[in-house]
Amino acid sequence: MLIVTKQNPKDKTKEKPREKTEEKPAEKTKEKLKACDLCHQLVSIRYRIQYDESAKWVLVCPPCWHQVQPNNPYYRYGGTWKAKKKAKKRKT
Repeated sequence: MLIVTKQNPKDKTKEKPREKTEEKPAEKTKEKLKACDLCHQLVSIRYRIQYDESAKWVLVCPPCWHQVQPNNPYYRYGGTWKAKKKAKKRKT
């Protein structure tokens, strides 16, 4: 007589975690890179800020943002621009 036992799913050996896929360069993923208004470097994230007496809004990269933000009485944050937009969930 053959006895068949059910396996408990918890008893299975754990699968190896999936390795993170490498991010593709911007050219292959079709990201919309834009230039920083201060250093003119192409970046995928920019911050909209005011940082001087003119009160003009500029879009700056994270390194430039960290340079103009500290102890700046004219500094004002206005939002983040990202090259990749989050996918919106559809209502069903």
